[in-house]
Amino acid sequence: MALNEKKILDHNKLISKISKLRNRKIVLCHGVFDLLHPGHIEYFKEAKSYGEILIVSLTADQYVNKGPFKPVFKHNIRAFTLANLEIVDFVFINESADAVKLINIIKPNFYIKGQDYKEKTKDINLVKEKKAVKKNNGLTQFTSGKIFSSTQLLNDNFVSFTKEQGQIIKKLKSKFSKKNFTSQLKKLNKLKVLVIGEVIIDEYIFCEAIGKSGKEPVMVNKKIKSEKYAGGSISIANSISKFCNTVELLTFLGDKKEEKNFITKKLGKKIKLNFVNKKNSPTIIKSRLLDEYSGRKLAAIYDLNDEDLDEKNENIMINKLKKIIKKYDLVVLADYGHGLFTKKIINFLESNAKYLALNLQLNALNQNFQKIEKYKKVDLLCLHERELRNYIRTREENNDKLISNLKKLIKFKKIIITKGNKGSKLYSKNKKIDCPAFAYEIVDRIGAGDTLFGIASILIFFEFNDLFSLFVSNIAAGDSISNIGTESSISKNQLIKNIEYLLK
Repeated sequence: MALNEKKILDHNKLISKISKLRNRKIVLCHGVFDLLHPGHIEYFKEAKSYGEILIVSLTADQYVNKGPFKPVFKHNIRAFTLANLEIVDFVFINESADAVKLINIIKPNFYIKGQDYKEKTKDINLVKEKKAVKKNNGLTQFTSGKIFSSTQLLNDNFVSFTKEQGQIIKKLKSKFSKKNFTSQLKKLNKLKVLVIGEVIIDEYIFCEAIGKSGKEPVMVNKKIKSEKYAGGSISIANSISKFCNTVELLTFLGDKKEEKNFITKKLGKKIKLNFVNKKNSPTIIKSRLLDEYSGRKLAAIYDLNDEDLDEKNENIMINKLKKIIKKYDLVVLADYGHGLFTKKIINFLESNAKYLALNLQLNALNQNFQKIEKYKKVDLLCLHERELRNYIRTREENNDKLISNLKKLIKFKKIIITKGNKGSKLYSKNKKIDCPAFAYEIVDRIGAGDTLFGIASILIFFEFNDLFSLFVSNIAAGDSISNIGTESSISKNQLIKNIEYLLK
């Protein structure tokens, strides 16, 4: 191992090293350090002047919170670069979103942050870190050197935005300031939202391929592990609850309530769960077999009863709606075609909701009978372009032409057509807005459309700028597919940070 690489400490080596340095003044610097520039050198020099030993910790890749396409350089490369700076004594890769645990281990005499952090008094991580430093009898100081923006340098020189992404970013920079879009998103707090849709539990069964069965033409897989995620309307409600303080989810569960505890645990704290127990039905579970090595999906098994609610359940649902619907500004419908939205329930919603946003989905079970004509009118409609062609019953690929035909089947004020890795398009009256996708790491595409729909619904209801609404929704959807399963939803602070970094 090269001498400089010995400066990179793992957890055990760090603890051992710190025990030997207790009589020395230790200085800790912490950050991402995705692109070293002259400002960092000045930062380290000033930091080192406070003590004798300079430890630089850097955020591990999975915890980097600098927006899409970041970090550009993996943490092992960033650590190697820092270790080769003479002024740096030791380097540590921090497996956490903040440096609190690390500060409690090192107990630095001085914790040094750059001058740009001096004004970030409400930065959640910095607030926690400063408390930890004080608790360990240390001091937090800010440097006085010239401010450089690594993010801006990376965006300008290293991140390869597509032509379409670059154009959208340029437009938004000219229309919105950081303060402007932050204040816009904060307005969503008071919005009251009712989400109605089927709860879907996504089960991922990770397997290892063993080989062909000895007696049958069947591929044998050995189960390694299984994980369950809260999907369907839960995913949408969770996404919305990150921005709105009042959210209720109305759905059905299985008649044996076998998954109620799991669902309650996975729902955001701001969400009220309201449900009926569907007769002769399990709570919907969609199981998928995945190859553990490649992550590829091998097969799927659905456990559900997708018949319509019977008359008794239907009446219970409508009675629940009568009690609550008037207090909600926005009603978000996630129709997965598994029997929740009967004709009677749809008629009630269309007659009584103040604002209706609808996402009508096709899947392997409902593609032969899921019809958009069962709805007469909504305020916002969201469809994937393949679903659009299916509802119109055509192979025509020009979405603009298809929208005209769709208006003959259902009335809507605005419609979003999602196009997978090509982004999405919003139509309103005579206006069309395209927004490219902003996915930087594709792990699992399931649930991206749900995330986009949920965020777009609340933004468009509030009559935010259409381009801004579509852009923010695409950023949220791009974040969701960087994780496996449907459970992860971006927080408001994270979304704001992602937008800030993209628009630098």
